[in-house]
Amino acid sequence: MISVSSRVKILRFVVGATLLSGSFTVYASDPEETDSNQWRYEFKPIYLWFLNLEGESSRESSGGGPGGSNVFDKSELTSAFTLHFEVGKGDWTVFTDYLYAEYGTDNLNISALPIQGSNALTVHLTELGVAYRAIEQPWYRVELLGGIRYMHIANKFNISRPALGTFSAKANIWDGFGGVRLTGFLTDSLSATVRADVGGGSSDLVWNVATIVDWRYLHWGSIYAGYRVLDYKVSNASIGLNLQAKGPVVGLGFNW
Repeated sequence: MISVSSRVKILRFVVGATLLSGSFTVYASDPEETDSNQWRYEFKPIYLWFLNLEGESSRESSGGGPGGSNVFDKSELTSAFTLHFEVGKGDWTVFTDYLYAEYGTDNLNISALPIQGSNALTVHLTELGVAYRAIEQPWYRVELLGGIRYMHIANKFNISRPALGTFSAKANIWDGFGGVRLTGFLTDSLSATVRADVGGGSSDLVWNVATIVDWRYLHWGSIYAGYRVLDYKVSNASIGLNLQAKGPVVGLGFNW
């Protein structure tokens, strides 16, 4: 077995890299709109996260060979893609999103010896959840959240030495989560939202906290900005993770 341990320290401008981009759904504060039984839709194709990702991971892959480590101090985001959509009616909202992100580096060490090579870390992240509006007042709203979160991680290493060649490790992580979303209506077009959720399953613990201010500049469009922290801790036979992503976010949403 090949044991690969990775320490991650990245500061990058990330375009579209987010799990739970739909955590920050905001509705107009008009009581007639929020209390109506009409369908509500929201689509968020644009999400910018000034991401600081740090921590470490340990992986195993088949094939046999020495243990080693990979330092991601020269890592960069090579590609990213995300989409979010949700639909609601009455007190209920269903939301889903998908994230694809890939990081790469050419700084690789195996068995404590510097070796020329490259590494690609690929992440597929998706979520399906439900929000229930438990409390609705003229100036604030309280929603209860629950759902399922899935993450697929793949590490691929290309080593210049023929004896080592190429090897990889993969993991599928399924977690349930529950939480709360609080929205305060500052004006007819300006609102502030705080979301917190915690979960587990394949992970020992995963938690997410986010705050955002949303400006509904048109009936069909909004601009938002805030700060978000996402933390993963996993320890099982195939993977070990202790990673945290945090940083400011800005984005654009469409509503109808």
